[in-house]
Amino acid sequence: MALPAIRRHGFDPVYDRMDRATLIALCHDRAMPGLGSRPEHMTRRELIDAILDSESSPAPGPSDDYPLRRPHQWVPTARLSALTGQRVLWRFAQATLGTLRALEHADTAALPDDRFPRRAGDLVLTAVNTSPALLLGIDQVVQAKAETTALEHLATFSNPLPLTQLEARTGNRLPRATQLLAMPDSNRLLAAVTDALATPAPIFLTAGDCAAGASKGSYRTLLTLALLQSGTQEEPMCQVCERYNPSRLEAHLDRPGTEDLHLEIQDHIDDTVVLCSDCHAMAHNPTVQ
Repeated sequence: MALPAIRRHGFDPVYDRMDRATLIALCHDRAMPGLGSRPEHMTRRELIDAILDSESSPAPGPSDDYPLRRPHQWVPTARLSALTGQRVLWRFAQATLGTLRALEHADTAALPDDRFPRRAGDLVLTAVNTSPALLLGIDQVVQAKAETTALEHLATFSNPLPLTQLEARTGNRLPRATQLLAMPDSNRLLAAVTDALATPAPIFLTAGDCAAGASKGSYRTLLTLALLQSGTQEEPMCQVCERYNPSRLEAHLDRPGTEDLHLEIQDHIDDTVVLCSDCHAMAHNPTVQ
């Protein structure tokens, strides 16, 4: 007897480990358009399918008439094209700031464990679980011995490169967990990255309400990209008090009354101020000392 089809996407290794409260909060954080029912009225399975639907929605294609702004020079695509044929270790990270610092220093401690054996020439593509999830950088293994792995950092993507756009170009969903990609998937992914760099497409986002202590997925995204574009990801600090405390940094948007503003992502990044939690609280409540 065949069971009725009750899941559109099947088991997901990340969201299927979350309870309803976490999934409902995620739906609210992402301000997902087109959500037919209030998340509180949906089953856990329906919540997971809705989140996966939002992540797999086709990304808008390149537009000749949209005034797209990308402040940083893209990585030369010829260099990436030359990497076709190399194995790809896909690394999906949860911690944003630690991942940024590890990328800049080609830190081998950030690599997954020996379940994923490495060899010289392998590529390590690092993505982070923001909303939308972003591809942050590419490293290459230059030495892989029994006790030593050395990396060369090839590129950091300070201009936004969301996984949804790469998925639209490859036709495949990228994993939300660390794994070694099969060679055909590796080649398709590298081709999609090269294409996305050569012909970037607009990314529209509703950041939602800004509040002190907010850790919404969209605000983690803006914090990540603001640090990358300012070049301060190695020693991130508050832009007001200039204290170095990366674990307490937050993204602030000084746009009261515009919580539902649906803008191209770079417009949000340009308005983002990086604050520590104390300065962020004072920004929203100036009477706080």
